[in-house]
Amino acid sequence: KDTTNIMGLFGRSNSSGLPLAGTTSAQYHGPDGSGKAIHMDAPIVRNWKNSSKYTKGTYYCLLSSIFITFWGIRCLRYNHGSVWLTCTALECKLEINPPYGKNKATIEFPRKHLVASYPVKV
Repeated sequence: KDTTNIMGLFGRSNSSGLPLAGTTSAQYHGPDGSGKAIHMDAPIVRNWKNSSKYTKGTYYCLLSSIFITFWGIRCLRYNHGSVWLTCTALECKLEINPPYGKNKATIEFPRKHLVASYPVKV
């Protein structure tokens, strides 16, 4: 049988849809039902692919700014050393924090052992 009239009537080719009447499965080369032909991107991936280079550049700048800010705060927080002297009416506590978050040392002693202390800004 000639299927060209039927294909022209419905506007589709034989390989893109269901097999036409009169064709055998050996002649049909359409989707095999395995799901290999189905490919769907997530909406965020689809939007990323369709966005302009200026939008992508803006997002790159945003993400790098957030990373640099996080890294800077982390460096300021963990890469400094400090010494704190806290006194109450009866005792004093000396806290020594070495750089890079190593072991913190705390020394408690009676206030009467403290001879003098001065606030120093370095």
